[in-house]
Amino acid sequence: MLGQEFDAVQLTAYKKLSADDRAYGLALAYATRRLHSRYELTQYFRRKDYGDELSEWIMQRLEAGGLVDDGRFTEAWVHDRRLLRPISKRRLVLELRQKRVADDVIERVFADDQTDERAILTELIVRKRKQTRYRDDVKLMQYLVRQGFSYDDVKSALTPKGW
Repeated sequence: MLGQEFDAVQLTAYKKLSADDRAYGLALAYATRRLHSRYELTQYFRRKDYGDELSEWIMQRLEAGGLVDDGRFTEAWVHDRRLLRPISKRRLVLELRQKRVADDVIERVFADDQTDERAILTELIVRKRKQTRYRDDVKLMQYLVRQGFSYDDVKSALTPKGW
C-alpha cells in the first residue's frame, strides 16, 4: 500500500471514517468507566456535538457490546447508592427518573429488591443521633424527610415506641 494515491472523495471518506472511529473510542472509554443510562450517553454525544447518525451508530455498537443496558444500570445504581449510605426508595426512584430510566425498568428492579426501608431508616437515625446537630428531633426529622423517607415513617420511627 506504500505509494498509494487517493482522490479527494476517498480522502474525505477516510477522514470521516477516522473521525468516527475516534468518536467511538472516546464513547467507549466513557461507557466503560462506569455503567451509564441511555439518556446519559445521549447527553454525552450531544455535548461532544456528534450528529444523530454518528450517535446512533455508536449507540448500536455499545449496545452490541453489552455496555448500554438500563436494567443493569438501574440495578448497579441502587446497589451502589445503598452501599455508600442509607437512602430511601423514593429518593432512588427520583434519581433514576432524573437519569431518564423508564418507569417499568425501575419497577422491575425494585420488585426484586429485598431491602427493608424500616431498617435503613432506623440505621440512619442511630447514625445521625451521634452527631450533635441531629440530637434535636425537628432537625433530624427534616433531614430524614429530605432524604426521601415519608413523614409518617419518620415520625413513627422517632417516637419512643418506634415502629
